[in-house]
Order: sequence, then C-alpha cells, then structure tokens
Amino acid sequence: YGPQQTAQVVKLDVSNSAQLAQVVNEFETLVLTFGVNGFSYARNHEEAWKINVEGPENVARVACESGRVNRIVYLSSFAIYGRQSLTSLSESSQQTPNTEYGIAKLTAEQRLQSVCSGKIDLRILRPCGLFGPIRHNRGSHSARLINSLILAAAYEKQVSLEWSDIDSDEY
Repeated sequence: YGPQQTAQVVKLDVSNSAQLAQVVNEFETLVLTFGVNGFSYARNHEEAWKINVEGPENVARVACESGRVNRIVYLSSFAIYGRQSLTSLSESSQQTPNTEYGIAKLTAEQRLQSVCSGKIDLRILRPCGLFGPIRHNRGSHSARLINSLILAAAYEKQVSLEWSDIDSDEY
C-alpha cells in the first residue's frame, strides 16, 4: 500500500518566489497541503489570505515557469460548499462558502485553475474533515470529539454527548 519510495517534505515560504524556484525544479508533482485553518483564520485575516490564496497561486506560477512540474495536487476544503441543506453533496453542487476560510479556499481553487490551465495538470481534493493529533484545548469540535472517544475507549470510560443548536463545528 502506498508509494514504494519515501516522499520528500519541503518546508519553505510560499510567498518567496526565489526560494520556490530553487525547490520546484526538483519535482514533477507538487502536493500543496499548507494553509491556515478556519479556527486560526479569524486571528489574522490578511496573513491567512496571503497563505491560503496568494501562496498556492505563487507556487503554481513558479511551477509553470520551471517547465519541470507537470502536476499540482491541491488540498482544498469541503468548506467551499457552505452549509447547504442537502441530502447529498457532489462536486457539481453549488459552491456557496459562508466563512472567510471557505471563500479563501474557493478563491485559491479559481486562481490555481487560471494559472495552471493548459500548462500543468491540476487535481483538487476537497476533504470534509481531517483528523490527527490536536493540541490541548485546540482543534475543531469534531477533532476533539474523536480524540475524546479514542481516549474513552482506551480507558474504558463512558462518554455522553450533548447537542447545541447555537454552536457549530469549524471547517
């Protein structure tokens, strides 16, 4: 299961075109997983927009100029659909983001499509939720719920859930 070779993870400033140019020439495929999530987005809108919208666009521009990159995989978000009352959702569903995070992700998708069109194969993934380790008292309600359920199961503790219609999960 999975690739037979180890993938290389590169950490850099996505707003720095010169730094990007040095790195992208080493790859044929770029997987863009960086971004500021919804919870953190509210703290600094301008910085979050710079990272979530301008960052992917800058990476795509540099990748196009490199001539080496032939595919970009962009991790977007289910948030581009907003909170629709549908029984099912598909890629053809109306895109009506209702949060700044969702608007930023949709704008990034549109900019990537524009930059990559006819030059680089672009694949966009829109997960509805990612779960992993969370920091103490941080993360979405869903992430904290899953963390609590795992801990409760590990220690054979009972869990009770309460619903609140005035609170919503972030995504």
